[in-house]
Amino acid sequence: MKNMRAAMPDNQTLIIIPAYNESATISDVLKELTAEEGLTVLVVDDASSDDTAAIAHSKGAVTLSWPANWAPGERPRRAFAMPCARAITGP
Repeated sequence: MKNMRAAMPDNQTLIIIPAYNESATISDVLKELTAEEGLTVLVVDDASSDDTAAIAHSKGAVTLSWPANWAPGERPRRAFAMPCARAITGP
């Protein structure tokens, strides 16, 4: 998770986008968000079988890919817990 810490300078807002097989739409979603100053966009790829994570990364988002599909409520909870834990405990 060192990349997340480096990708998110102090005083930034973190936007977490859970995604599962969203290769057809993720580019449009990220187009405006990644252009905004002061935002770090984290796309949590929930074991997609398409190119969701690669497309998100190419559009400037930080990506986190799970090896297995989680329940919808679990995706953002786990995604948020990891950077927060690293921010508190360090790399």
